[in-house]
Amino acid sequence: MQLETFPKSHVKKIIQAFVGLTIGFFFLWLTYQETDWSTVSLLFTNIRYNWLIAGVTFYALDLLARTNRWRIILKPIKLLSIKETGKALLVGYAMNCILPARLGEIFRGNFTGKSYKMPRSTVIGSIFLERVVDGLTIILCILVGSLFIPRNEGVNSLILGASIIFVGLLILSIILSVIARRGFLIKFSATLHQKVQMFTESVRKINFFSLSSIIYLSLLVWMLEGISIWSILKSIDVSLHWSSMLTVLGFISLSTLLPSAPGYVGTYQYAYGLALNLFGYGTEQGVAAATIVQIFIMGSVTLSGLTIYLFTLFNSGEKIK
Repeated sequence: MQLETFPKSHVKKIIQAFVGLTIGFFFLWLTYQETDWSTVSLLFTNIRYNWLIAGVTFYALDLLARTNRWRIILKPIKLLSIKETGKALLVGYAMNCILPARLGEIFRGNFTGKSYKMPRSTVIGSIFLERVVDGLTIILCILVGSLFIPRNEGVNSLILGASIIFVGLLILSIILSVIARRGFLIKFSATLHQKVQMFTESVRKINFFSLSSIIYLSLLVWMLEGISIWSILKSIDVSLHWSSMLTVLGFISLSTLLPSAPGYVGTYQYAYGLALNLFGYGTEQGVAAATIVQIFIMGSVTLSGLTIYLFTLFNSGEKIK
């Protein structure tokens, strides 16, 4: 195939994948240098399965809350059932675990658009809004958690950096919504105006009731996710106060926003180790906890989402790219 005929979208995906794999393996190498793997093996041998089961159960409830929240975000565009929204969410999350650099978010947009006849740009805009809300909630978690630990420049820098990014994205989405509503881009490009309109549709159509529901469900989502991770940590005898869990939750959640290898391999281990180090635990506990989450929680999500995708694929007879 000649270079000039190679689709630009494919080039972009290859670059994203390369960057994600590079970052993932770099953090995996950093973690490897600091880890006593015999200790990690011992932690796996002594897993307390009652806490592990509790962690997986709370994560299932977390997914249900996430499904309902995304359904509310999509409602002004098209009313989907809980089942339809959950299928699309699971497929996207599964692909995030399989594909590097969070390409699963784009896949979720494509899958939802094709499956339920919705504009792809509008669906991706709803996912963007979902991620901004998550980012702001995570910042709140770290901010509250930081009040209960000694002053730490690393934590303060993380709060500042994350705040700049997510508040900036929120402001950007509001500006784009205003531009789309006022039609400022029509005189320059009707096509661009239409794309911005579709991308910001979920933001422009939010009312007070739906915004209240999204905020409430976001707090519920992260409470359930925190309890899930707390339970996983208890399964390897790591016990943290709720205030410490807020900091840990923030660290590991922000790590998933980085372009990374499939399943967040490397970045997840490093983030868990770094977070638990703040509270007197070793990198080994962090590596063990991250790997347990990847195997039992992400593994379950990947298996479920992949099954749904293949079933949909065989039924439709069409490939969803």
